[in-house]
Amino acid sequence: MSKRRPDENREVSERASMAARRALEHFKSGYNCAESVLLGLKDTFNDQRLAATPVAVATSFGGGIGRTGHCCGALTGAAIGLGALFGRDQARDNEGYKRASELTNSLLQDFSERFGSTQCRELIGHDLAKEEGRRTFSEDPTRRSKCDSFVEEAARMAALSAAISLETGE
Repeated sequence: MSKRRPDENREVSERASMAARRALEHFKSGYNCAESVLLGLKDTFNDQRLAATPVAVATSFGGGIGRTGHCCGALTGAAIGLGALFGRDQARDNEGYKRASELTNSLLQDFSERFGSTQCRELIGHDLAKEEGRRTFSEDPTRRSKCDSFVEEAARMAALSAAISLETGE
């Protein structure tokens, strides 16, 4: 890990906090989990490729990819953002592919360690692929706080990784 001055560490931390805060604001305004995290990253990083990524690319990832309960939408929104920031534009850009993949892999591992899973169905305790699961989820008094945490943490983790990677070039 590179040696950074304390003020630089604070700047990285502030970016991560901003992404988490903005993602949660978007989530509470009605965007889904994936859209919210992507928007939080877009609000935090001044990057042309990220800015050009429409929020609509994240829409179908909410609820664990099309409400199937698979990979958490907050994570997929973060992965879309990391791909826009670090991914490749050319098939032969193996470095871009490697960098985006490694950052996303690290995000998934960290999230799983924090919450015990990356799967929406396991995280929320409801099967959104079924009408009954959607109904019980909508009636669950803890649902909002659970998903708020996932949105905030996925945005924070992705922004932290992105800021450090941008700073170090790794």
